[in-house]
Amino acid sequence: MTQVTTTPTLKSSPTSTSEPTSTATAEPSNTPTPKPAFSEHLVLAGESLSGIATSSGVSADLITNANRLPTDGTIKAGQVLVIPSEPGVVHTVIEGDSVSSISIAYGVTSARLVAANQLQDASLVYLGQRLFIPGGKLLTPTPIPPTATATLLRLTPTSTLTATSLAAAPTSTRIVAAASPIVAVLSPTIAPVGRGGPRASLRWPLSAGLSQLFGDNGHTGIDIMGQMGDPIVAAADGLVTVVVDSDIGYGKRVEVDHGGGLTTLYAHLSTFSVSAGQRVSAGQKVGSVGDTGFAFGPHLHFEVRQAGVPTDPLAFLP
Repeated sequence: MTQVTTTPTLKSSPTSTSEPTSTATAEPSNTPTPKPAFSEHLVLAGESLSGIATSSGVSADLITNANRLPTDGTIKAGQVLVIPSEPGVVHTVIEGDSVSSISIAYGVTSARLVAANQLQDASLVYLGQRLFIPGGKLLTPTPIPPTATATLLRLTPTSTLTATSLAAAPTSTRIVAAASPIVAVLSPTIAPVGRGGPRASLRWPLSAGLSQLFGDNGHTGIDIMGQMGDPIVAAADGLVTVVVDSDIGYGKRVEVDHGGGLTTLYAHLSTFSVSAGQRVSAGQKVGSVGDTGFAFGPHLHFEVRQAGVPTDPLAFLP
């Protein structure tokens, strides 16, 4: 018996169309990959500005201007420097900032700002974020209207505030930064000196040296140096309204309402000693010094707000 083997004939569906198969060859894209506008460098012990500039392939002046370093190029271990690929400045996002407002303030387009920082969402920036402003000029501080008793203490690029100079200044003195690529240098060993006098409404939340003043590069409070774990106390009697455990922006923070529209904020804490809804007395511990959030080293970021608006804390401290 002869066995016949048949090969089935494949019929195409009436609705299908046979198409020749081909291997697609991707054409090379002519669009270059955007180059980051800046990188960050953690300063190690023994490093110098000139050495970092040489290894990064940029000029020391470019790094100095972008980071608003002192004129002598002083840097310290643990500091994070922005290494720009072009002239510009760095802006740290504060409350109320947006891509649009930052662009307008520095005289650049929103599109350029977004591209330089490779922002995925042009509508989203966060507290403490560092943005590089290509070709941006430093912000000119808003002039403070002089009064019959007010004195303006204008800081020059080489100004160094000391405990003596602050104490000698009239209680009505207002400090403003000079419109210069370099901000005033404030020694971290300076004893805290306020301008509120013996009748000041607040007390110091931490007794240690200052590292940054209110208004420096848009700074919304004062930075008080401290050791990790040092106790931080309430500046006055009040009600704890906010206790936030965060690893961005202010980090772990506590806010206290003192009534009359006056509130205080204690940021970058390592631990909490209070909870929201708790009443505290002046001098009562609210937390401990830390470096949570966007902080480089342990310190306390202390803010005083009137009706929600940051105000110079030194005006309320003795």
